[in-house]
Order: sequence, then structure tokens, then C-alpha cells
Amino acid sequence: MRQIKSKLHDLKGETMQKMNLLLIILMTSSFLAFDVYAMESDEKDRDKARYVATVYLNSESDSEEEENEEEKNLYTVDLTGPITLLGGGYAKGKFKLISEDGKNEISYASASLKAEVVGFESQDLPGISTLNPLAPLPKSIKFGSSYKKIRYVFQYEDQNYEDEVVDTFSTPYQHRAEWIAHKLTLEDQAHHESRFTLQLKVRLEDGALYTASELAKTLKHRGGNIGPQLPGKLYYNGKTVSLRRYRQKEWIVPRAQGQALQSYSWPLKDVEEAVPTHQNSKIAFVEVIPILGERVPALDKEYRGDYDNPPATLPLPYRKGKLASKYLIFSDGKDIFSPKITHELWERNGWRVGFGIASYNYKSKVEFLSVADVPNNRKLEEGLYRLFSINEKKGKRIEKWRRLGDKLLDIEIKVPLGVSSIPGLMTYYVESWK
Repeated sequence: MRQIKSKLHDLKGETMQKMNLLLIILMTSSFLAFDVYAMESDEKDRDKARYVATVYLNSESDSEEEENEEEKNLYTVDLTGPITLLGGGYAKGKFKLISEDGKNEISYASASLKAEVVGFESQDLPGISTLNPLAPLPKSIKFGSSYKKIRYVFQYEDQNYEDEVVDTFSTPYQHRAEWIAHKLTLEDQAHHESRFTLQLKVRLEDGALYTASELAKTLKHRGGNIGPQLPGKLYYNGKTVSLRRYRQKEWIVPRAQGQALQSYSWPLKDVEEAVPTHQNSKIAFVEVIPILGERVPALDKEYRGDYDNPPATLPLPYRKGKLASKYLIFSDGKDIFSPKITHELWERNGWRVGFGIASYNYKSKVEFLSVADVPNNRKLEEGLYRLFSINEKKGKRIEKWRRLGDKLLDIEIKVPLGVSSIPGLMTYYVESWK
């Protein structure tokens, strides 16, 4: 029994020595912090910590393998021969692969690389700009040639290589010249010109025809007879309104020999005058009033243009906005006037829109009462003003007037109680408006 105990004691001592030696090795390593973490973690965390440690211990060798693999796949690529298009988005070509350190060069020929034509490099062609689109192309002129520009992709050692190059190894492709006459549009008629394009085309080895270069050219139309004056059109330019009167002018389109004569009529603005509802007046302010249920343009500029004449009266329910107030005055910077206000319904191309229009003339001039306290020596800055509010304070009636438009301006006019700053202006209160 003593011998058994002695052997167990010796075995226990030997085991403890091995454990101590293992502990010393671990303590001298760079992962001492890991062991402390593992002792404080549960069994699952200890397994995770051991796995992390293994990754750390092996990371150096793995990193070396990755670096070797990257070095193995890093090449610069030079084109060493023509890229021949095969059709269907494929081509064949010859390349030289140069390692990053420049020590290794590999000749590589790809029989099936992905390729597409992305452009052409053409030489300058003097004299082309002087050509007449309506005359036959002269046979004495050589229209030059182009090299094709290719975007290619190929794979080598599981690595993709992609680039765009001008293929100067292939023989330059000779141009085929052709004039293209564009269809006459309303915009062309508005500018009184015809558009042409000289296309220089090449046929590549895949059989496809490409446009290598283009030259745009325009020819002006020749003016002809001018007709009688036409009924005017209402016009809105985005800021003010007017009545435009037109005449029709004939324009003749240039033609080649043997072609039929082509002409068109285009309105020629003759005079511009006040709209019918504001004759002998100057327009002071205009606002657009969209009609419920009608097409609303995305931008205000789409309201600009001609409208049918004469205008109609805007129905009462639509008379809203800044000009809906009964009390408005206009200042030209020197005098003040009682403006004329109309709410009109204009129509064009089958849709309708409302316009609020304010104008003035010198017959509608008014004056402030002599007892009125008006700032700036009784001179208002130019603009249309709306009575915004009325208050009474310290025995005075205080009228606040607000200028309409992009640059708002508030002014206060003080008068004795029981009177208004302008004769005939009744005492009332206007709620604030947005």
C-alpha cells in the first residue's frame, strides 16, 4: 500500500512539473493576455479564445502565402499585336505581361477575349468643313482613316485584366463619307435653318459598320414674302403680359439640284401692345392662378408663350391669391396710384389657366392725406402694395402695407383715429395671409 502511494505521489509530482513547464512556456509567449482572458471566460469563450490564438499563431505563414499569391498575379499588360474582332463581343489578340518587379515577361495570346469597340482615333481632315451638304461629295477628297479603340477583358492565372487601348497594330480603316439630312422640325423652323451631318464610317473585320467621326453643319433658310397682319395673341413671358400682333413670313428651305421646292410660313412679330383689358395702362403686377382640374405645368416657365385672344373672365371661385384684396395701391417710386385689377381666364392648346393682372395709368393717381405720417418723405419704393393690417395705438390708426412680389417690404403709415391714409379707404382689418 505504501509503495502504491509512493508511486502515485511520484506520478503526481512528475505531472505537476510538466504542467509548470507548460505554464512557463505560455507565460513567456506573446499571448499571456489571452490565457488570462480564457481563465475568466466560460467554457464556450475558452474554445473561442483558443481558436483566436491559433489564428494568431498561424497568421504570419498565411500572410506570407497571400503575399506570394498576390505577387504571382500582379502584371502590367502591353498590347503587342492587333486585336481582331471575331463578332459576338469577342476578339483575339496578343499581349505581353510584365511582372511588377520587371524581372518576368510573358508572351500571351488570347483566342477568345471579351472586347467591344468604344471609339475611334481619327486624323484631322482639312477642307471637310467647307463641303456643301447639298452637293455630291467630291471624289478628289480622301476622307482619311481611323484606328479603333477597344475595351478588352481577359483572364490569366485566375486574374482579370481589363483596359482600353487604341489598336495601332491593325491597319487603319478607310472612311466612307455620307451626308445625312435631318428631318425639318418646329425648332429648325423657329431658327430658320436645316441641319446636316457628315458621317465618316468604317467597316471592321467583324463585318459591322461603325461611325468613326461626325461633322455637323447647318444651312440658313431664305426669307420670302410677308403676309398681312393677323389677329393678336395674348402673351405671357414669365413676368408680364402683352398682346402680340403677327404677320406670316414665308421661308424657303435650301434644296439640292432636282429636289422639289419646300417652304413654310412662320409668325413674324409685328407689334407688341397692352392686353385688351388694360389698354392705355402699364402692367404693374401679374400672378398665375392654376385652374383646378387643368394640367399644371411642372415649372412656371411652361406657362410662358402665346394664348388665344380675347380672354375670358375668371370665375369668382378661382379669384384667389395676392390680388384678391380690395385695397391695393401702386407706387412708381414717386407717386401712388389706384390700380386696375382683372382676373382673366386664358386658353391655349386645349387647357386653361388664370391670370391676375394689375395695371395703372396717370388718371388713377391718388395722394395720402396731408396729416398722414408716411416714412421716407412720403415716397414709397416702387411696387404694388396691399393693405395688410390696421391697428389702433396711442390715439393713432396704424396701417401696415406690404409690397407684393419677390422682395417683400412692410411699411407703417400713421393717421389720426377715424380717418384713413388715403381718402375713401374704409376702416377695416385684414387678417395676415401667407
